[in-house]
Amino acid sequence: MNKEKPEEILTELGGHKAKITLGNPVNQKRVDKLNAMRIAMTYIEGQGMTKVTPKKATEIADEFLSWLEK
Repeated sequence: MNKEKPEEILTELGGHKAKITLGNPVNQKRVDKLNAMRIAMTYIEGQGMTKVTPKKATEIADEFLSWLEK
């Protein structure tokens, strides 16, 4: 993996395709937040949630972020 440029990989989470970004540990918090937002969007779409506010989407992403940090 190139330490200067983030690397994106495709994986499957719960039957849904997801794009995960691996990056430089210096920027790891930003990369983790991006991954959490992508997982949240996949989750929201997979659950058929059509009336999700940005605040609720951020809350869902924060839950996934805390999960990623464990």
